[in-house]
Amino acid sequence: MRKPAKLNDTANLLKTAAGKIERREETDAMKDFMKDFHNYAKAQGSTSPEKYYTNLTTRAIWVLKNIIQI
Repeated sequence: MRKPAKLNDTANLLKTAAGKIERREETDAMKDFMKDFHNYAKAQGSTSPEKYYTNLTTRAIWVLKNIIQI
């Protein structure tokens, strides 16, 4: 269970909130892209084009985490 935030944790809470908003914007952009790609992949014969979104977001997160660690 998470501890309640202290007053000096305000900066961390703001940073977390900003990160969540940024992540939401990124995933929304990916969803928009994937809507078009889904139709393309299905037309090309893909049997499970819905899995592309999961793969794309997983790889994007991995890349971002590794860039931040450098």
